[in-house]
Amino acid sequence: MKNSFAGKLFGKILMTISILTLLAVAAATAQAQEDETCSSGKLKGVIVKMKDGRELIGYAITYPSVDYPTINQDLNLYAEVYLASKAAGFEGKTFVTTEGQRLYLKAEDVAKIIFARRPFDGEVVGSDVVTVQSPEAIKWMTTEKPMASIEMQEDEYGGKLISYNREISQKELGQISEKIKQRIEKFWVKSEQGGDEAWEKEWADIKRGLELRRVVLIEYMMDCC
Repeated sequence: MKNSFAGKLFGKILMTISILTLLAVAAATAQAQEDETCSSGKLKGVIVKMKDGRELIGYAITYPSVDYPTINQDLNLYAEVYLASKAAGFEGKTFVTTEGQRLYLKAEDVAKIIFARRPFDGEVVGSDVVTVQSPEAIKWMTTEKPMASIEMQEDEYGGKLISYNREISQKELGQISEKIKQRIEKFWVKSEQGGDEAWEKEWADIKRGLELRRVVLIEYMMDCC
């Protein structure tokens, strides 16, 4: 009788361990799939046919594992992208474009998406494309070695400051970062009802002002579905 009870108890323990193991494996698999979704994006050349008759040519970041992009989803179309220099300090391949070359297309306006080979077709880019304000910044980032750079991370924003100005070193970038922080704090106090559009305008204005001094402020823009 004791042996029977002990056998049943041992069986229940094994079953519990098995269930916990399966749950742990399932959780790990789900996390891996999520990580893959956000890290396996590829840059693909596309032709986007709009419902108003226009045909737009450029690049999109694709995620085959989640069937993106499709005409049922909003799309960031990059009219052109450029490969940033390794000297800029980015990990792996990083592509850069200007805000003016990034087109946000609403799904309701898109009739068809056709994949079409372009120079960077198939490049793995994760889920990020760096955007700047001016063509001059593109030139610096693709051909020049920076003088200095620092990381920025606050509650409302995050990014990286890169100096291509011989007179702006690491120390000066730290001072610039602090001034940006103060400006953003003032912005949020004055513009409680501004919303995303007002924030984007403020951020773009900051970036344009810095680029006039040969300083680039970049943030990583998530382009996942």
